[in-house]
Amino acid sequence: MKEMLAATRKVTIGTDIWAKKGLTMSFVGISAAFYDPKRGSAVHVMHNLHKIPHPHTGESIAQKLQMSISEWEINPNKILMIITDNGSNMLKAITVLREWDDNQTDDHDENNAGDISTTDDSPDRDDESAHNNAMGVVMENYHHLPCLAHSLQLVTHHLNKSAPYNNIMTKAQA
Repeated sequence: MKEMLAATRKVTIGTDIWAKKGLTMSFVGISAAFYDPKRGSAVHVMHNLHKIPHPHTGESIAQKLQMSISEWEINPNKILMIITDNGSNMLKAITVLREWDDNQTDDHDENNAGDISTTDDSPDRDDESAHNNAMGVVMENYHHLPCLAHSLQLVTHHLNKSAPYNNIMTKAQA
């Protein structure tokens, strides 16, 4: 699998959390989809299924994602996007991954920059990044794409709560 990942140009990472009722046990699944040039076809594989403690924080999810990326020797520059649901913890996980990547880049730059220093005059990136991440905007090496199925589910739940659309939604669901 590592050889196939090394040979591919881009990888899409997917992740989701499954929790047992009562939150007595939870797991985060991490998969990868990519084109294998040797096979001449798309490949989708489950990389890891980690037990994850409650609460499912963005930091704990990011740690499991980073472990999977490292374990499978996926070059972060090859990651086309990471697909998750729209949960705030998933959005935070992508933000944390970006921050860790920024810190590694900063450490690398400091070690190689000599006497050159830079300043960051950009606006508060946490607020902007959280918004951009929810909208599927590029975030350094990690591009986040909210899962279409989860997005549609949120829309249908919102429409079900709206009286003018409730009858239409009930008929459509039937």
